[in-house]
Formats: sequence, structure tokens, C-alpha cells
Amino acid sequence: MRWPATLMNLEFTLNNPAAFSLSSDGPIPFLSRHWYLRIPELPPKTALPQHLSSGSSYIIVTGANSGIGYEAVKYFAGVYGCRVIMAVRSMERGEQARARVETEYPGALSVLEVWPLDLESPASISDFCKRVEDKNINLFAAILNAGLLSYEYRKSHDGYDAMLQTNVLGNAQLSLGLLPALTRSSALNGTPSRILEITSEAHAWSKFRARTAPNLFAEHTVAASRNYSPGLNYHFCKLLLMMWERELAERVDTSKVVTASCSPGYCTTGLFRDNQDSPIGALAGAMWARGPDVGARTYVHALLDKPENFHNAYYSHGRITSPSAYVESADAKVMQKELWEQVADILKDLAPEVLVI
Repeated sequence: MRWPATLMNLEFTLNNPAAFSLSSDGPIPFLSRHWYLRIPELPPKTALPQHLSSGSSYIIVTGANSGIGYEAVKYFAGVYGCRVIMAVRSMERGEQARARVETEYPGALSVLEVWPLDLESPASISDFCKRVEDKNINLFAAILNAGLLSYEYRKSHDGYDAMLQTNVLGNAQLSLGLLPALTRSSALNGTPSRILEITSEAHAWSKFRARTAPNLFAEHTVAASRNYSPGLNYHFCKLLLMMWERELAERVDTSKVVTASCSPGYCTTGLFRDNQDSPIGALAGAMWARGPDVGARTYVHALLDKPENFHNAYYSHGRITSPSAYVESADAKVMQKELWEQVADILKDLAPEVLVI
């Protein structure tokens, strides 16, 4: 069943205990922050490290043909002249987006490449990472911006909830698959390479609370097929991604790779197109939503931060802040390690070439 956006908004409001919370994690304080917190303007070009400004290193942006990812590409390639790999599901739409950047920023074509990447397909992710290795790309950073919000339940080819596979398993596989290039490139650039996982403040609104979950992904897929809620499923995925990134941060060699998560805030993008077409969504968008260009500035400020500030940080509203109380709880720290092991077990089947650290 495909959920009408208005019903999804009402279902979230009535079914989620966080809906009327006045704690810093609740939606009401979240919306109020959109009123009074302003994301700083872009840093000057002098803020770029030499390897980026000279064009010797690359940035990967996933979901790069539209929305916040596209605006991030415009900033890095158009404003700063950095080499950017636009990772996209549709090569046709990717090339169209590349042409639009060139129209606005003449000369940008020379620093932009469009590569295919489908986060729901382990084979596509493997091919993408192999191409990075085969071309010996000097990779400074990967901005893992692509995500999925599905208004109807759908299983992936591998049998998992499609939203869960795209947002969590796909990004996990991509992060690990790019680690060799990121690690190798740190020596070339004289600074740790970076992974920026794009999450959402809505991770705080997930109803999921569990100390143990023997088969979290399979159990969730079954539960979602029986009682699917697009909003709650999305919040759940973003919570898992947040916990997975924090475990990744504990396992990487920080002299070579640093990781962080980032929320761009509520922005008017294609991800929420159905929601914004509903009366409730349209009103919320008019009152609180940012443009995708504003959300993308958060990515820029995060990526250009000092490595000692960047590692295991959570960026929101253009600054480092705290994630939800649950993410920092003792239960979540246990859960993130169990989550890591479950992802590792799944990737042994989906992408056996991936080295899980």
C-alpha cells in the first residue's frame, strides 16, 4: 500500500511518543531551531587545503544529480574548483546535472565526472569502488548524501526492506569499499581523508529501542511488510546509520581516515516531494524548510573543519552539536557494536570482497 502523505504525517504525530516532546530531541524544538539558527555562509577559497584547490585530490558526492547533493557539487566544483565525482543512479540525469553546473559555472565540466552508483545494488557499489581503485583516485573525501524515503513497502532484490538496504547496508558497504582509497590518499595529501555520512535530526524520533536484536535486518523487514510506516521506517534507518557511523569512527585509523555524520536539516528536496504536496507538508515546508543550497553549506563547513574536530562529530545547522540522547546512551553503544557485526555478516554474502575492519 502506498501511503498518502497527509496520512503519513498524521500517523507519525499520533503514533510516535516523540511527536510532542519538548526535549531537545523532539520535533517542536527541532522546528524552532530552524527559525533562529542560521547556517554560516561559505568559507573563503583560502580555507581549502592545497590538494583540493590544486585539483590533485577528489571528492565523491552520492545522490549528486539533484537536491542537496547537487548543490554541494555546485559549491565544491563550481565555487571552489575542486575535482568531484558525481555518483548517480541515472547516468542521463547525472550528465544533465553536470551540464547545468557548467551553465552556471563555466569551466566546471573540466573538474566534474559522472559515475553510476545504485546504493540498493551491492554489485553496483562493488563496481564503483573497484573503479576508484583501478583508476588510482586520490580520494580526499566521500560525502554519502544519497538516501531513500519510500511511501510504499518494497523489498530489495536481496530480500531486505528497500529503504533499509539503501540507507544503511548500501552506505555501509560503500564506506568500507572506499576505505582502501581513502587510506592510501591520506599519505598523498598529508592529512586524514574523510567520510561524511549524511543522516537526519529525525534519527532522534525513532521508536526503536533494543539492547539486543539477533537478526535486526531480517526482523525489521518482516515487521515492515506487515505494518509499514514510511516516516517511522525512515527515522529508524537514520538512527541505524548514525550508530553504524559511530562504530566505524571507533575502528578506523584516525591518522589516515576520519569520519563524521551530518544533518542538513529540513530542506525542500525531491526526497520529500510527496510530503510537500500534502496540505500539512506544504504548510510545514513554507514555514520551516530550507532551500537545498542552504542545507549543502552544512556539508561544506563539516568537510573543511579541522580533522581533530571532524572525527566522530555530529554536524547540524552548520556547527558541531550533540546527537540524540539515545545515541549517546549505554544501550546504544552496545547496540552499535551488535549492529556492526550484523552488517558484517550480511556483507559477507552481498559483497564478499569488502574488508570489514
